[in-house]
Amino acid sequence: MCGVVFLFIADENAKLAADADLAKEEEEEVEELFELDIPAERSGHIAVVHRNLMYVWGGYRNAQNHGFFDLYLPRNEIWTYNMESGVWTKHTAGGNLHTSMSGSCGVCVDGVLYLFGGHHARGNTDKIYRLPLSAPRLVWEEMKNLKGLPPSCKDKLGCWVHKNRSEVAVFFFNFYFFLFLLNLNVY
Repeated sequence: MCGVVFLFIADENAKLAADADLAKEEEEEVEELFELDIPAERSGHIAVVHRNLMYVWGGYRNAQNHGFFDLYLPRNEIWTYNMESGVWTKHTAGGNLHTSMSGSCGVCVDGVLYLFGGHHARGNTDKIYRLPLSAPRLVWEEMKNLKGLPPSCKDKLGCWVHKNRSEVAVFFFNFYFFLFLLNLNVY
């Protein structure tokens, strides 16, 4: 684009409108902090079952503010649903899960949630994380130094486990089918 200059001029009214929009978004975020009884409506999340609990993480929700846009849900927020009592509980996880995502896939093997892929504000990822569900505190750990070739960066995919054991075949599918043998004995 040689010889083309783009000039953006903002007047005071546009700045005031942007400040008002930001204040409204902050109010909505504060309101969300008080939604403690049930998880926010969401799409693109994962859900896995361990014992009598269903764990729900991630995803996004549509927020209406001058049209629709996607609002990623907090990366450290995990909800459990007790399938016997019918009660939702919010948990805060620690660890090194770097960003909020949607479109990830997750499986639970031997009480550990494995999270692969997903979409975040800067694109798709091929990172794999684990979250031990029986630990006293929920802490995400990025799995590094894995052997073999991981699937490429993806979102909106599914996965399943062939056998619930320490060396497990995790199948990922999107438009392509990929078998990833994950040796869980090293963790």
